[in-house]
Formats: sequence, C-alpha cells, structure tokens
Amino acid sequence: MRKTLIISLLLLAAVSVSAQQQAAWPEVAPPEEEFTVRMPASEREVSRVLPFADELKLVRPVYEVSYDGLHFMVVSFDKWKQKGQPELLKTFDGFSEGFEHSVRQSWERDGNTLEREEDFTLKGMKIRPYQVRMSGKKGVARLYEAPQHFYAVVVLGATYGDARVDRFLKSFKVKTVEPMPERTDDPDDLTALMNMVSPSPVVQTPQPTDEPWPIDRPGRRPRAPISGGVLNGRAISKPEPPYPAIARAARASGIVTVQITFDEEGKVISANAVGGHPLLQQAAVQAAYKARFAPVRLSGQPVKVSGLLTYNFVLSTLSSPPDS
Repeated sequence: MRKTLIISLLLLAAVSVSAQQQAAWPEVAPPEEEFTVRMPASEREVSRVLPFADELKLVRPVYEVSYDGLHFMVVSFDKWKQKGQPELLKTFDGFSEGFEHSVRQSWERDGNTLEREEDFTLKGMKIRPYQVRMSGKKGVARLYEAPQHFYAVVVLGATYGDARVDRFLKSFKVKTVEPMPERTDDPDDLTALMNMVSPSPVVQTPQPTDEPWPIDRPGRRPRAPISGGVLNGRAISKPEPPYPAIARAARASGIVTVQITFDEEGKVISANAVGGHPLLQQAAVQAAYKARFAPVRLSGQPVKVSGLLTYNFVLSTLSSPPDS
C-alpha cells in the first residue's frame, strides 16, 4: 500500500512539473504581425541581413530565443505588392526560392545542408518543410504564407521528435486578418496612390550587426530602443534621396516620413516609410539607411534610438530634394 502511495505521489509530481513547464511558454503575438507562437522564454526582436538573391539583401525582423541548447526563430517578410519589383516576395514559390538562397549563401561554405521535404496542408494552410544542418547541429524549418506576410519558422539544435521542437511548431498559427488593398503604380490613379502609406519593402545592404542565421544567442534581452522624436536635427550625416523617375513622371511630390531605429554606434538598422506618396517612399527608405547619428547613452550605457526622419521631395529640384 505504501509503495503504491509513493508511486502515485511521484506521478502527481511529474504531472505537476509537466503542467508548470507547459505554462512557462509565453505566447508571442507582435501587434504588427499576423502570427502567434509559443516560445520557451521571453523572445527578443532583432534585425538581420538576409541575402535573398545575388544582388538583393533584405533587413528583416526576427523574433528569437535561445533555450536549453536550441534556438527558436520566426522570421517575417512583407509581401511585395508594387509593379516592377522582383518576384521573390510576390509568390510562395518565389519566397521559398529566396529562403533557400539565403540559407545556402550563409551556410554551404561551412559544409551545412538544406533539404526540402514534401509540402503538406494543415487546417487549409500550405506548409513547406525543410531539414537543415548547421555546424553539425540538426534543425528544421517551415515556410508559411499569410495575407500580408511570409514567415520562416526555424528551430536549430534539434529536429522532429524532440518535444520542444514539436510543441513550438504546433503552436505557430497565422492570424485571421482582412488583407490590405494592393497598391498600384498607375500614375493615372494619383488619388489612390496618395492615400496609400504602406511602406515599400527594404531592399538594402546595410552594415550587418549580427550573423544572418545564428545557432545560439545567449544572454539577457537587450534594452528596447528609446524614443527620439523627429531625428533630422540629430543626424551627423543625412544623404538626400534621388528623385525617382516614375515619381517625377507622375508629378508626385511632398514630404515622406520614415520610421527608423539606429543602433548603439549610430548606424540605422531599420527603416520603414510611414507616410507620404508611395512612389517616393522607397527612395526615402534607401536614403534613411545611409544616415548616421552620434551614439546615444542612457545612464552611461549606449542605447538604440527610434524616431522619424522626413524627406521633402520638390518637383522643381529633381536631383536633390531639400530637407524639411
């Protein structure tokens, strides 16, 4: 009887520990994204430079955490809507091609591999799975499509059959959202163009501050950027954007506002247009990545700073629009 009681208590303790472990995985649901997922610890958001084609590098947000020898990541990619842009982020197959290029470009020189498996459908959603190996460690990846984004969901350090991997992948869900209207570059529809403020995708080669596909990033979560308001006056270098030919032909002009974050060294690590004519936004974003700022310290510690840059495009000065 006593032996049975001890076994029962041990089983209850195991169930309790299991329940605590289940509850310990917080949900990640960034408001600007279309997914939710559970990670084994509080995630951090970083920007990584990913080589998506031979002449194309993208700066993309990555939600990641290192835990118990594993690295969990969700990488977000905006869908491209504008005419005349490359096809890589317009279709699921194009996104898959860019993802494979990015991984192989980063890994193959070290003898790592990427193996695509057969697509499958889960709850009506097409999923493209991969087996990966990096620095001798196995991993898995899955690609998903949402109305406005593509997502790469990656685990490095273990593969299918590991309870942590399976739980992470099963927890990933795409939110149900209403898709935003697609853009048009038709200059005859200038009213519609002026009303659209969704930023163009970032197609740049900034100074990378981190490796594209890490295995482990231990350490505490970095301090969130502080708000710096309008940053035009703080820039120590702020190159002006050229006037896009298509915008000139459409007689598009005015102020474009770009939301940026610069790092502890004063380098811009993210830039997204949040206002202004769509035909002028990409030129402004590209110029914003070239801006430089004096490093900012808070309580003696260097910090990232977020804020706004504005660019005033004036039709009478086509080659070099003045500052606002």
